[in-house]
Amino acid sequence: MPTIAEAGVAGYESGFWFGVMVPRGTPTAIVRKINQDINRTLDTQEMQQRVSALGMEVLRSSSDDFAKLIVNDIAKWGRVIKDIGLGANWYADFN
Repeated sequence: MPTIAEAGVAGYESGFWFGVMVPRGTPTAIVRKINQDINRTLDTQEMQQRVSALGMEVLRSSSDDFAKLIVNDIAKWGRVIKDIGLGANWYADFN
C-alpha cells in the first residue's frame, strides 16, 4: 500500500500529541515549574523506553511553544473542519 505522499497527496501531514494544561490564570512560576518537572520526567530512560514501546517519540517543549502548537492546530484543523462542513454534532452520524 503506498504512503499518502506516494499516492500523490503532496504536503499531507497528520499527527497527534498529548499535553498537560492548567487553568487560565495559573501563575507563570507554577506553569514553568510544572513544565520543568514534566520535561525532567520525559528525559528519563524509563519514560523514553515506555514512549518508544508505544511507537511514539518524546518532543519536549516550553509552555510557550506548547501554546503556539495549540493555536496553530486550531487554525489548521479549524480550516479543514470549515472546508468540509463538519459541525459540532459530526459524531451523531456514527451512533
